[in-house]
Amino acid sequence: MKFKVNCLVCFNDTILRIIDAWEEACIRTVSNDYEPTVTSAMDGTHSRLSGHYFARSIDFRSKDVPFELRQNLKNMAQEILGVEYLVILEDSHYHIQKQLA
Repeated sequence: MKFKVNCLVCFNDTILRIIDAWEEACIRTVSNDYEPTVTSAMDGTHSRLSGHYFARSIDFRSKDVPFELRQNLKNMAQEILGVEYLVILEDSHYHIQKQLA
């Protein structure tokens, strides 16, 4: 699966785990042809203590996912990642963050 990246991404173990899980969730719920777009990682403006600034968060565009599949994709990604991660479907994107221990 190809990913589009529209931002600065630090590819550490956490981000690679999120990307692997997102790919698996996309294949299971959307299709193998879907090309996810990373819209934010360590760039942009986020809350002061956002995981984005610590390479623990990444955002994926949601508008490319059929509306009726968006919640299923969120749920599948959460199931794959488990409780160590938080997956949120926001207005324009999915926010995925590794929780602090």
